[in-house]
Amino acid sequence: MNSRRVHEVLEYFSWNVRRLRLERGLTQEALAEAVGIELRSLQRIEAARGNPSITVMINIADVLKVKPGALFEEVERPVIKRGRPAKPSTP
Repeated sequence: MNSRRVHEVLEYFSWNVRRLRLERGLTQEALAEAVGIELRSLQRIEAARGNPSITVMINIADVLKVKPGALFEEVERPVIKRGRPAKPSTP
């Protein structure tokens, strides 16, 4: 497999992790803690600069409640908004 394809797949993985994390209202800190990795490791994964192990990938999928394969689906590059996600309102 060429390095361009590897980088492309890691980008899809990183974008899906970020998208699903935000959809579920999780902070990076909360996801990293639930997965059992350092915050910096998750930040590198979401920036497509990390190379997570299969174990970490499966743990991320489990915490996000998706099949591991869903993290590798091709998606368009997301628009990155800086800052914390809004807290859900309570009734």
